[in-house]
Amino acid sequence: MVHTMFRGSATGDRSRGRRVPLLAVAALVAPLLAPVAGAVPTAPTVERVAAATADAAEASTDADAASLARTFDHDVVVSSRTTATEITTALPDGTMQYVASTEPQRVERNGTWIDVDTTMSRTADGAIEPAVATVPVRFSGGGDRKLAQIRTATGAWLSMNWEHGVLPSPVLDGSTALYQDVFPEVDLRVASTNVGMSQVLIVKTPEAATNPELDTVRFEFDGGEVSREADGGLSAEIDGRDSALVASAPTWWDSSSVDAGSRPTGDAPESSTVPTSTTGDSLSLDVDSVLTTPGLDYPVFIDPDFSGTRAHSWWVASNLPNASFLDGQGNDGRGQSVGSVDDPAGDIRNARSFFLMPTEGIKGAEIISASFSAHEIWSWNCTATPVELWWTGSMREGATWNESGGGNWIQKLDTVDASGRRGAADCPEKNVGWNATEGAKVAAGANADTITFGLRAPDEGDHSQWKRFDPSASMTVTYDRRPESPTNVVMSTPDRGCGVASDPAWVTNRTALVLRATMHDPDGDPMYGRFQVVTASSGGTGHDAPPGSTRVVFATTPVEPDRWDRTMTLDAGTLADGRYAWSARADDDRLQSDDSPWCYFTVRNSGPSTLPTITNDSSPASYTVGRPFTIHFEAPAEDGVDRFLYRWVPTDGVPSDYSLKTEVDALPACGTRTGEVQVVCPDASGRSATITVAPIAEVSTLLVTSVDKVGSWANVANADGTRSTVAQLRIAASADPTTPTRPQTSAPVTPHPLDH
Repeated sequence: MVHTMFRGSATGDRSRGRRVPLLAVAALVAPLLAPVAGAVPTAPTVERVAAATADAAEASTDADAASLARTFDHDVVVSSRTTATEITTALPDGTMQYVASTEPQRVERNGTWIDVDTTMSRTADGAIEPAVATVPVRFSGGGDRKLAQIRTATGAWLSMNWEHGVLPSPVLDGSTALYQDVFPEVDLRVASTNVGMSQVLIVKTPEAATNPELDTVRFEFDGGEVSREADGGLSAEIDGRDSALVASAPTWWDSSSVDAGSRPTGDAPESSTVPTSTTGDSLSLDVDSVLTTPGLDYPVFIDPDFSGTRAHSWWVASNLPNASFLDGQGNDGRGQSVGSVDDPAGDIRNARSFFLMPTEGIKGAEIISASFSAHEIWSWNCTATPVELWWTGSMREGATWNESGGGNWIQKLDTVDASGRRGAADCPEKNVGWNATEGAKVAAGANADTITFGLRAPDEGDHSQWKRFDPSASMTVTYDRRPESPTNVVMSTPDRGCGVASDPAWVTNRTALVLRATMHDPDGDPMYGRFQVVTASSGGTGHDAPPGSTRVVFATTPVEPDRWDRTMTLDAGTLADGRYAWSARADDDRLQSDDSPWCYFTVRNSGPSTLPTITNDSSPASYTVGRPFTIHFEAPAEDGVDRFLYRWVPTDGVPSDYSLKTEVDALPACGTRTGEVQVVCPDASGRSATITVAPIAEVSTLLVTSVDKVGSWANVANADGTRSTVAQLRIAASADPTTPTRPQTSAPVTPHPLDH
């Protein structure tokens, strides 16, 4: 077992120090201080606790998952943190991994998460459905006009009907269904996606484009109303409520990006938006305006997609400054465009892409590393060119070119050279990764729910930097969480709690002192505790160390499970008289907690340094037995007097070592009396008390002593080697008020036998 020593000031430098093979380490700066006893384990070892746990691939809490990962040396999923777009895993090295995706990756069924599978198949009733879909969709099996049904966030279904005749039986291919020749040489292709569905009208030849039936293509809706947004996008309402069913402005593109053999070329496709109109229950596309565009390369694709979840990726184009394209819509095969191409009018069109990532799972975490990954599906050619990853400001989902420029591009995180082209053997499509650590740190430090990343070309005038990425991107974060500041910080032996600077606890180190704190790591990591004791000539506040303090003791505990108490024992004689403060800190061997609040205490190993001073406040001309007069007790402030004890004896003094302690079984409470001994507590000054007394005989002596806050009784050494335990006030009093006497006082007096 090894432990780490603090370096630097008592305020707590968290850098790693040299390890030393000691159960506990004491750094003592005063020669009077003795070594610190080993910290006493209060829990079974981590190994014995873990050995009783059965292996599993997942656990419901961070702590349980971390324990399994360490014990059995494999990754363990934290099941309670899994969502459709997020998954958290405990790693064997004690860190945690968080993977967030822009699109749903899994669906929960009967308490079990299943990976999304958009592969289409026929159901028993002849409809077409994906195997496992985040957003339930159904497509026509042919023989009717009901092209698609999609279930919205409200639970209701919205039906989309084809208004140009009965649909043929589709040809299924993976996640797509192709309805051939819905018009002569015009196909209709639908697909199930991670976020909903898409449909593309494919005009295969110039001859097909001359068909007047294609001038306007209409879809009718049952179950809701579709409206056009200001940016050209579409949204659906059901019973007057937002259904979360959205679509980008319908778009079109041609085939200039592929040759006759469907191989990529160095060109980007011509593309733009399709003029549309809505009438509540219908959507009309002005296809004629598309097909009359000069210089088209066929096939031409016309694409009104619908998403059944909130958009978490979109791209924008400078030639359409008030539009945005959700979830990669507006491109064949769904893609997020980056860089510059020529638009249909021959002008330069710049494109930028955005990805909204959830960051719920890393709030407040200490980020070790983070990467952002997107799948490149197109590039200008096979020469790798740069693309930048940026942390962008908060903006609405689907923000347009005009809404997302300027100051929204806050910090460039990384630049990567890449190329990848779907169908190209020499540079196939591939995942591209960027370092996103600084962005993840920003999100974690701000306790943000999300962070938005942006992709852009460094030179937006260079066509060779044009690229397209799949909208389903991910962020992988490796993190740890600092242990929490220790709680239940108390001095448990003796039971003194946690004193504050203005009211420190008082203890003696004639016997051992035990310091105790409860430690917790949010990830459930085992920890060792770090305890330190410093001088405290002046007081600090809360978690701040006392100004000008010097560390006098430091110790670490054995590694123990999460949430167990850690203790440090200070052997008798470790601390000299003085004022001190102590704190604790948790360490999971990677990160350390903040210091606990500082606990202040005063050590008094020898009891009060002097006997109380007795002052006759009333100074009467004479004393009479039974007649009250006022006297005042006072002790030095540094003695920390907790109470004064006094009694009368009917003699002319007592031996100086006479002890009132022998007359009480336990220390009486303030304002009480035990036999002849009475007790009074100090006033607000903390060092004095004023009482009224009366002589009990013609010759009587008032005996006074003090007990400090430690519980030690006054016992003061005299020059002649004797010891004094009581101060004495001798009074000569008259039994008859007409026969006055003068007082005589002494504190203490020469010892002589007590007269009984």
